[in-house]
Amino acid sequence: IGLVSELRENIQRRRELVDQIREIEQLQSHTQDVRDRLQRLAANRIRMQERFNEEEKKRDEVDERLTRLIANIERDESRVIDVERRRPTVPVGHYSDPSFSASNGMVTKSTEVKAKDGSISRVINIGVPSEHQFADPDSKAQPSDLHNLRIGPIRLPPA
Repeated sequence: IGLVSELRENIQRRRELVDQIREIEQLQSHTQDVRDRLQRLAANRIRMQERFNEEEKKRDEVDERLTRLIANIERDESRVIDVERRRPTVPVGHYSDPSFSASNGMVTKSTEVKAKDGSISRVINIGVPSEHQFADPDSKAQPSDLHNLRIGPIRLPPA
């Protein structure tokens, strides 16, 4: 009887050991899956960092181009202002000046401005009737009633 009970205990221990071995194998498999997943995540992180660096570089290039563009615009505006200071001023709406035109109650003047580099720009001044004249469609714009709006400089194509 003692031998049978000892055999039953051995069989029970073996079953427990087999279950433990299966559990260990499952844990090892899961551990390997986690390692693989971590390696993929690390590779993805490296790729994302490279993309971020590329985007950052592009953003810096765009910022640099915008800064140069703003500086060029400011330089061009100061050139136009300098040219306007040297030129005698004619009030908007001065119809005797051939460079003015009046149509539909708006008065415009177009002036060509030559820059130091030889390029030609066009500055357009538009006289817009005041608000009370917009309400009355039959009203004719008078030079004293105009608000001056300036558009320019506009680069002209080479002749």
